[in-house]
Amino acid sequence: MKKVIFVSSLFLLAAGLMLLAGCSESKSDKKPADKQSKAEDKGEEIVLLEVDEIDIIPGEEKQVKVKSGKADAANAPADSGLKATTADNVVTVSAAKDAKEGTQTITVKSGNATPAILKVNLKPAAKTPAPKEETPKKP
Repeated sequence: MKKVIFVSSLFLLAAGLMLLAGCSESKSDKKPADKQSKAEDKGEEIVLLEVDEIDIIPGEEKQVKVKSGKADAANAPADSGLKATTADNVVTVSAAKDAKEGTQTITVKSGNATPAILKVNLKPAAKTPAPKEETPKKP
């Protein structure tokens, strides 16, 4: 008889804990507060890019499409060696041959809309070995 009472009380205790855990989970299920979600709540326009981060090597050019909003301007840091332009809702990022390695940020703006941030990882170019000199063949 004691085992039946003990097992049933354990079952009720477990059910109560599951109920409490389910209630507290719904309270903490809120989205983290960031600029983007706050802007959406206020009904403001937002510039969203297809990707948030790209890798590029010096001398290369990459394009990133705009998912929503309109990209009017893109600003790259002046001393980074990066150049960013916008056309037809596409942001084109190009790196000069002497661009600094590391992570740089490009801000994509559109009027009063919340700007988008594009992280650009500038990686060193893969060094190719020099071509081997051919030895002259003796006849």
